[in-house]
Amino acid sequence: MRSRWVWWLFSGVVIVSLMGMGLWLFMQERGQPIDRRLVEEGRGIYKANCAQCHGLRGEGQPNWQQQNADTTYPPPPHDSTGHTWHHSDGLLYRIVRDGGKIYEDPSFKSAMPAFGDRLNPEEIRAVIIYLKSLWGAEERAFQAKVSLEDPFP
Repeated sequence: MRSRWVWWLFSGVVIVSLMGMGLWLFMQERGQPIDRRLVEEGRGIYKANCAQCHGLRGEGQPNWQQQNADTTYPPPPHDSTGHTWHHSDGLLYRIVRDGGKIYEDPSFKSAMPAFGDRLNPEEIRAVIIYLKSLWGAEERAFQAKVSLEDPFP
């Protein structure tokens, strides 16, 4: 009788543990949870520093994929329709801090200014957290995976 009770207890613990691990893995695939406080902080910083070029809701400029005569591109959208979510947290941080010059080569010149002299590291991270709130679950999941190898500094 006692061994049957122990077996049921052990089975219940195993089942609950497996369900918890499955839920944890499901949530990991959906991307990192978003800290609403940081989203709001980042939204304000974004509006003050980024919206004039990238749009109030991160919609970017028209024809953002067509190169200008000076070899720059119009500011891209930061929502799911753009390419921001393809980049790791570390790279996004460096782009905001150092500007688009990190991408420049003879065929491309970036118009993205550096914000490292205006925004502190926490403000840069908050802006990026805000951008993540503009993406869908699939984009956040993809971006979370690429950020594993290049996280925020």
